[in-house]
Amino acid sequence: MNRRFLPHVVAAMVAVITIGTLPAFAATVTLVADFTAGNTTAEVDGYQGMAGDGWAGAWVLGKTSGVTAVATVNDPSNFEGDELNPGLGNYLDVTMGREGSTGAGGGVIRSYKSTELGAVDWTLEHTISFTIRLDEDVDALDAFTDLDDRYVFHGRKDALAPQTGGNMGTGFLITGVSKNVGTVFPAGVAGEWTFYNGDGDDSFLSDPLKHVDTDIQLLTGHVYEFQVVVKPETKTYDAAVRDFTAGGEQGAWVWGYDLGWRDQMQADTPAFLSFAGRDGASTTGDNRHFSLDALSITGTAYQVEPVTPYGGMTTVAARFTDGVSETLVDAYHGTPGDGWKTAWTDVESGAVGEVTTTAWTPDDLEYLPVKPTTGSYLSFSAANNSSPEAPAIANAGINRNYATTTAPGIDWSKPHQIQFTIRIDEDVDLEGVFDDEQDRYNIADLTAPGARTSETCTWIVSAFSKFSDPESENFLPEVAGEWAFFNGNRDGEWSPDQQVNTDVVVHTGGVYDFTIVVKPGSQSYDATVSDGTTSFTATGLGWRTSATTIGGYLSFFTRSDDNGDVRAFSLDEIEITQLDLPAIPGDTNGDNLVDEADAKVLATYWGAAVPVGDIAKGDFNADGIVNALDAAILAAQWGDHTGGGESVAGVPEPATVVSLLGAFVMLLACRRRY
Repeated sequence: MNRRFLPHVVAAMVAVITIGTLPAFAATVTLVADFTAGNTTAEVDGYQGMAGDGWAGAWVLGKTSGVTAVATVNDPSNFEGDELNPGLGNYLDVTMGREGSTGAGGGVIRSYKSTELGAVDWTLEHTISFTIRLDEDVDALDAFTDLDDRYVFHGRKDALAPQTGGNMGTGFLITGVSKNVGTVFPAGVAGEWTFYNGDGDDSFLSDPLKHVDTDIQLLTGHVYEFQVVVKPETKTYDAAVRDFTAGGEQGAWVWGYDLGWRDQMQADTPAFLSFAGRDGASTTGDNRHFSLDALSITGTAYQVEPVTPYGGMTTVAARFTDGVSETLVDAYHGTPGDGWKTAWTDVESGAVGEVTTTAWTPDDLEYLPVKPTTGSYLSFSAANNSSPEAPAIANAGINRNYATTTAPGIDWSKPHQIQFTIRIDEDVDLEGVFDDEQDRYNIADLTAPGARTSETCTWIVSAFSKFSDPESENFLPEVAGEWAFFNGNRDGEWSPDQQVNTDVVVHTGGVYDFTIVVKPGSQSYDATVSDGTTSFTATGLGWRTSATTIGGYLSFFTRSDDNGDVRAFSLDEIEITQLDLPAIPGDTNGDNLVDEADAKVLATYWGAAVPVGDIAKGDFNADGIVNALDAAILAAQWGDHTGGGESVAGVPEPATVVSLLGAFVMLLACRRRY
């Protein structure tokens, strides 16, 4: 082999280039990406694909500003190009080019940093294999000649747009070098594949001798096979390449051993694979073009930590009996435990001034119970300190998460009931204070600590000012001065007309009891509010979020928009209870509603033989077949079965249900025919 190193250069390098055979590797699990599913986001082994089978996510098309990048799966059996090697089949075709005046990069990235069963433990030694074909005419005299023209395959810590395989966060780095190396690479590697041998200082341009020569030339249409052994413990890697087009299965592998990661300062393994090209600034029309196939990662299976199943408790409560404490559960802020995943969290955003939150017990002089029959309680107040000349929104409140995953608690993935009592301590009857549509009290479930309602909310309860402007586009006049429930479309959106009027008036010193029945199966909830005189219940209210699980952060917060405004409330008797709602004939998804969703299930399995008594497939009479008898049961049970009062949705007559079912069956038949 033609060596192109001076003796002192060789001595300075940790890497040693040898020719030999591929070493054996004892695998326990292997991830594969060979694009058998084609162009799809519904299967793992497609492009862009989806998470699963050990992959942490789908493929990402990354590119820098001023770059066009395209990736698509070609199927040789449909005359879409030639497979890279015999028997490989589908492959990913990637093209990137420069639109702007400076060099830039683009390509595809995928993460294998998964903690699911079937994943490779990226923190232990593992081997990455892949096959590349160069589809660009790199042999042309005027192509692939800029010193920034290159192909770059590397492991990195994130999915940022690929360029040189550099910057902080890069582990192994393989580069296909341009014919013009300039001062960036050693002269001997022009037009060849190189391995980068880093020493942790993240240098690239400043030390070209760190690019190790393989003597494997880049040739148009040639297929190259690569192996990379990632060794996280020492932050090194071994790398190998061979020209399969030139040597076939008998071709020699060129290896580099114990090469240093480019960035050795990072604590974690760079577990994002990037396959990219870079287009230099001085040439045009020589876009990078390559194909990728036969990607696999072999290593030790990730050991999934055992997780305590959700549930185990029937009731989780917060009554503030422990007063103010950071070490006792039923206190403010409290500590995780007894079904609570977290302590209470203070949250705020915007022009928030002084916030006062404390838990009062009967021993305190300021003690004023929410109800004569209740004990300790939490008192909260938040001031708006925006400028009088430039009023601004202030949001403030408290959250606590009950969605436990590693300790006993409520099974929040199933129906459960949340009850609490709240007192309004602000003078909301005084005009000029609680006086427009931006002044409100909000109670909701969030996916993360937050000080305001957002698209992540499931259920939402709000109290609006009676002085709100009826002409405002952010306000529904019917809810002025009252509590309202939000009836969402499960799309994250919010509009004033989605507020459900309760006729329960918000007034100074008012004490209100709430019951929220959360039904994750149908992404819905029922809500009841009572002031001791007037009570209102709405059932079948839709979540705001499109998520299928609750967030778990029970949230109480305030909103104001004028300097000097002070929202104030007291909170007590929080109790979250697991519900064991009885199965309803006709309810296929367990949401205690018999509705269009259940009719669609019946239509899907119409005429089919199913497991006897499989309600989820529409066998309501347990005879093993879905037919008119089951449709009759569905019609008879149509409606809401939560036991709550007024339903938001109307209940049709049985004849209407049968007609609806017939329409579903006809639609399904048409889909199957075509």
